[in-house]
Amino acid sequence: MDTRILTFAAALAAGCSRYDAGSVSAAGISPEEHLEKVREAAVSIHESTPGAPVVASGDAKAAAAFAAFGEAEEIDAWRFTSDVSDDELAALRKTFDGSGGKAVAFVKGDGPVVPRFSSPAAGLLKGRLASPLLVAGTGRVYVVGPDGKVAWEKTGCGNIHRVWLHGGHVYYSNGSLYRVAYPGSGDPAAKPELVWRPKVAQGGGVLGFTVEKDGSIVMALNSTSEILELKDGKEVVRFAVDCKNAKGETPGPHGRLRMVRKTESGTYLVCCAGASMVREYDKAGKLLWEQSVPVLAFDCLRRADGNTLVGHVSGVTEYTPDHKVAWEFKGEDVPSLKLACLCGVQETPDGNIVVGSWANGEPDGSKATACEINRDKKIVWAWFPKSDANMMTAFRIDGSGLVGR
Repeated sequence: MDTRILTFAAALAAGCSRYDAGSVSAAGISPEEHLEKVREAAVSIHESTPGAPVVASGDAKAAAAFAAFGEAEEIDAWRFTSDVSDDELAALRKTFDGSGGKAVAFVKGDGPVVPRFSSPAAGLLKGRLASPLLVAGTGRVYVVGPDGKVAWEKTGCGNIHRVWLHGGHVYYSNGSLYRVAYPGSGDPAAKPELVWRPKVAQGGGVLGFTVEKDGSIVMALNSTSEILELKDGKEVVRFAVDCKNAKGETPGPHGRLRMVRKTESGTYLVCCAGASMVREYDKAGKLLWEQSVPVLAFDCLRRADGNTLVGHVSGVTEYTPDHKVAWEFKGEDVPSLKLACLCGVQETPDGNIVVGSWANGEPDGSKATACEINRDKKIVWAWFPKSDANMMTAFRIDGSGLVGR
C-alpha cells in the first residue's frame, strides 16, 4: 500500500487550516468548503498516486463537524491534531458510521494510517451465483467468482459510486471517470486511465454513468446538474436536469444526481437524489416523465414491459408509467441479511434483481452488502464481505463481458 498521506492542511496553501469552536473554519471556510477542499486535494494526489489514502485532519470537534455534514465516505482517515479521549473516539465512531464513513480510520498524532477493512478483498458467498459478480467496494473494484472467491481486484480507486465492464475494461466513477484493463485484455498492474474529468467538481463531480453497447458514455454530472453523452470522445448530448424536489427546493451540492440510464428508445432516466425523484428526458432536455420515490433516488432502469425499477435507499420499487407500484422490495423482507441503504439495481435475464448497498458492511462480515433476489423476494445469493463498507453497485457479468443490461 502506498504510504503517502494527504491531509487537508497540506492541501491548503501556507498552512492556513484552522479549527475554532467546533466548526471547520480554515480561514473562514465553511464545513461544506472544507469538504470540497478535501475532494480537490484527493484529485490532485491521485493523479500521481492513485492508491494514496485521503486523510482530513483536525481536533475532535472539527471531526464531528465534518462527519455531521454527511460525507464522511469521501475520506479514508481522520488524523487528530490534539488529544482525544476514548469516550470521544467512541462517539465519533458512531457519528462517522452513521454518515456513511464506516471505512474511515482514526489516527492519533503522527501514527500510521491503518485501514479499517482488510486487504485484499474477501468475504463469504451464501447461495448460488450463476455468473461472476463485478462490484464497487470500499476504495476498490473487484470480481467475485461463482465459487465465492475473489477472482480479480483493483485497489486505490477512491469513493466509487458506479462500476461497469465494457470492451475489456472496468470503468468506475469517483468524481471523475476512470478505466482499467480487465484480466486478459492488458496489464492488470497498469495505472488506471483517466477517461473524463469534470471542470467543476463541487459536490463530487461525476458519480453516475453507463457505457453503452456502441461505446458511447452517458454521465450524470452531479456537480453541474447535467446529462452528458460522449461518442468517440466527443460531446454529442448535453442538457440541464431539474434537481428540485416537489416543494421547489434544491438539494445541497452532493445531493443532485446519482445514476443515469439510457433507455432502448433513446431517452435518459436519471436519479435526482436529494429531490427523491426519477426524471426522464429526451436528448434535447425535454422532461417526458417523472416519478417520486420515498427517499434518496440512487439507481433506476426501464424494464422491457415499460415499468421503471428504482433503488431508493429505503428499498427497490417498480413503478408503472401511470405511477402505480407494481412490485417492491425492502431490506426487512430478508432479515437474515441485515441489509440496509439499498442503492444499485440490475435486472438479470431471468427477471431476478441484483442489489447493492451503501454504508452497510462490517469488518466482521456480519452484514450483506449485495444480494440477488427473485420476484418472490427469495434470496438467490448474498455476499457478506469482511473488506467493504460500501458496495453501491453490484453487477452480474454476462457471457458477452457486459454488465447492467
